[in-house]
Amino acid sequence: MTPKEYFEQHKDRFYSELADFVRIKSISTDEQFKPEIRNAVEWLKTKLAEMGLDDVKEILPEDRPNGYPVVVGHKEFDPSLKTLLVYGHYDVQPPEPLEQWTSDPFEPEIRDGAMYGRGTTDNKGQLLTNLAGLEYYLKHGEEGKRRFNIKVFFEGEEEISGATTEVIVASKKFDKEVAADYVYISDGPWATFDAPSIEYASRGLAYFDLHIKNSDSDMHSGIYGNAVMNPANVASYIVYKLKDIKKNRVRVPGFYKTVRKPGEEEIDALNSVSPSWEQIRHETTARTVSPYIRKGKSFSALAVTGLRPSFDVHGMESGFTQWGGAKTIIPSKASVKFSFRLVPYQEPDHIAELVRKYIAKIMPKGIEWDLQFLNHAKPYITDPNDPEIKRLSVAFEKGFGKKSVLTATGGTIGIVNTFKEAYGATTLLANLGFPDDRLHAPNEKYNLSQFEGGYYTFLAFALED
Repeated sequence: MTPKEYFEQHKDRFYSELADFVRIKSISTDEQFKPEIRNAVEWLKTKLAEMGLDDVKEILPEDRPNGYPVVVGHKEFDPSLKTLLVYGHYDVQPPEPLEQWTSDPFEPEIRDGAMYGRGTTDNKGQLLTNLAGLEYYLKHGEEGKRRFNIKVFFEGEEEISGATTEVIVASKKFDKEVAADYVYISDGPWATFDAPSIEYASRGLAYFDLHIKNSDSDMHSGIYGNAVMNPANVASYIVYKLKDIKKNRVRVPGFYKTVRKPGEEEIDALNSVSPSWEQIRHETTARTVSPYIRKGKSFSALAVTGLRPSFDVHGMESGFTQWGGAKTIIPSKASVKFSFRLVPYQEPDHIAELVRKYIAKIMPKGIEWDLQFLNHAKPYITDPNDPEIKRLSVAFEKGFGKKSVLTATGGTIGIVNTFKEAYGATTLLANLGFPDDRLHAPNEKYNLSQFEGGYYTFLAFALED
């Protein structure tokens, strides 16, 4: 049976399975959904066993008792073959704000050729696309044409920290389950609608919570305004001092010291395939954007997100927030959530040290404050001339009928460095999403044409011609 015959025979089942998987509310950021995490783990274990993988099980290290399990399995065809590990994550982001969804985020709907629902593109749809290809590979891949032994690795903490995965891989206590030569990941969008994207670099992350307190209770702003320091004002000041928004530049001393400096050819290559700033406005509904120019060289949206580090505030909380009403207070405390996206060769721990030192310097004396370094991931870069990356480019053209482009992504996939450092594994970032998939946002979707093309791409890569 050919790959095409198999897909046509089973595509309705593939899409039905994706809908079932999306219905599981496996939100890792909220502990009340732990039972749903368990449901996702069991669903995956059943699916992998039915596909014919061996030793399907879950892994949770002893020193991560409250973590979420990694689901693994493997199939060895020939000891002389190299090992390909297929990675994905079964956890999803919270769906809020719910009022912005057109349909129930956990009751998927197919509209205009796309499945809508939380986790459809990030990452359940892309994960199941590769499993569909792997299913054919296991059942119908001919002897002598399979290029790899197979392992799978599906985690449940990608959206929070990936700490359990870090422990499992870095400890090297689970070599049988996770050691690999290549890691195949589909967990992001293409840079454009017109060409599949192969990512040779991805940004890292350093994520913080800052808590500021100046009193035990709120105070009357008429009686105490100007006399007592306002934590909300202080939080705003700290944010202002962390980034110069006019220059689009982080102000933390030493922040750029180790930043990799891309050459003009690399910048030009990303500029050539990047969406225009007008397209970015259209896709995001943003009223204004942040063009960047360095030494007369303009960076496109793709270049500035893929090659430059950034700072963003994700949330602020302080005082009276019932909009439409009025309450004249000086709040007792304020909190800010923010992060830095990092590029090669910035180290998250070093950046955290610089940030802590800088905030200590600019924080008004006497204010009570606490900076929590929550999550981190190292940036990643690999050789775009690796033979398997070149083969993936050919596979994409066979799968989608379009030539692929090499890109650097602004997103973070922390696991790629972990596998590289532990096993010297080369990661193949074979993303399948579209730029308008709205991952992490309301009305997330995954085009079913991407499912089909991704299925053929996986098989074109994993099987001999």
